[in-house]
Amino acid sequence: MEAKINTRINKPVAYIKVQTTGFKPSENRIVELAITRIDVDGKITQGVRQFNPMIAIPADATAIHGITDADVADKPEFKTVAAGLYKFINDCDIVGFGVSFDLSFLIEEFGRAGFNFTTYNRDVVDTMRIWHKLEPRDFLSAYERFTGKNLEEEFKLTSKSQTEMSVEILNGLTKEFTGQDYEGEKIENNLKSISLMFKDNKESIDLEEFLLKTEAGVVFAVGKHKGELVTSVLASDISYIQWILEGANNLSYETKTIIRTLKERADEKAKETKTQATT
Repeated sequence: MEAKINTRINKPVAYIKVQTTGFKPSENRIVELAITRIDVDGKITQGVRQFNPMIAIPADATAIHGITDADVADKPEFKTVAAGLYKFINDCDIVGFGVSFDLSFLIEEFGRAGFNFTTYNRDVVDTMRIWHKLEPRDFLSAYERFTGKNLEEEFKLTSKSQTEMSVEILNGLTKEFTGQDYEGEKIENNLKSISLMFKDNKESIDLEEFLLKTEAGVVFAVGKHKGELVTSVLASDISYIQWILEGANNLSYETKTIIRTLKERADEKAKETKTQATT
């Protein structure tokens, strides 16, 4: 399949798909990752890697993706190749069908390997979300609808093929709906525009929508400091920040990483101000 993108982009785009040992990113692991990367100049790079999760793959997970313990017994752990993968996709916007699931696992795996990979300042397009909002149906019907192909006659559904199919689905969506109105706005042939238009909360900067980006800065979307700037809470209630970073087990690695980064920036700024005041 030729994975050619028709949607206008201003940075590389990675179409991703993962297969896992279960549904909880904090407990389960990735056993397979497929990436189709398309650069601004049209260059296409594709790859599929399998990983040893170092935990047993449940039978119900194998029933979904067909990957067994024996298949990955001699494969590397994610952390051993994380550096190369991070370099490969960290400069990319992300696209996929149901991609929030894939991203949540990828973020956790990178975090365990010591790399801060987040959706902050990164456009994310979930073609499943767009498809469900425009014409509620599933992945296979979306593929057939926008490509005119019968999936079962084309090839076996794999992680790699799903990244290629996501390219085609986005191409079809863009071609058919560009210029049409959606909730008072015209759909544009531009990845950033599409990402924002079909995002449930356009201001959110993390998958959990715990943080929002405003003109004044990043604020908490929920909790006892809802609506307050993170930088303000750093000064007024550092114990709350410490609880988030060290004790809030219900928050994702991504959300904690963004808050930790904001804290480090605030600390550095305070140190610079103190140095200037004493010179």
